[in-house]
Amino acid sequence: MDTQMEKLLAAQERALQQKNEADRKAKQAKKQIEDLKRKRRTQRLIVRGAILEKFIPNAETLSDDDVSALLSELLNKPDNQRWLKTWLEAHRAEEPIESVVVDGTFDEDEEPGWSEVPLDGTS
Repeated sequence: MDTQMEKLLAAQERALQQKNEADRKAKQAKKQIEDLKRKRRTQRLIVRGAILEKFIPNAETLSDDDVSALLSELLNKPDNQRWLKTWLEAHRAEEPIESVVVDGTFDEDEEPGWSEVPLDGTS
């Protein structure tokens, strides 16, 4: 082989090694991002579960299905849906909620229900 061919083959090998290293680093970064997202989600679920248990008496005695049924019952009432939509829009003005209402509609001119209920659980 001549020296020019050897140089080209060596350059090709170095480029392949650099590509493999870059691919490995990209894969590693992707895994770290996925791990961080999973950890943040886990933390959010733990905190929100604790908040939910704070407001439901004897929550530890309820099954997951019971809690789901309770929330469904509360959140599917039209007055509560209107209140929730209004509250979410007021607290997330930069991210307007398209539709929180599952059963029924939201009348923009109508006063939302439950506006007098504090969100911190105090009466």
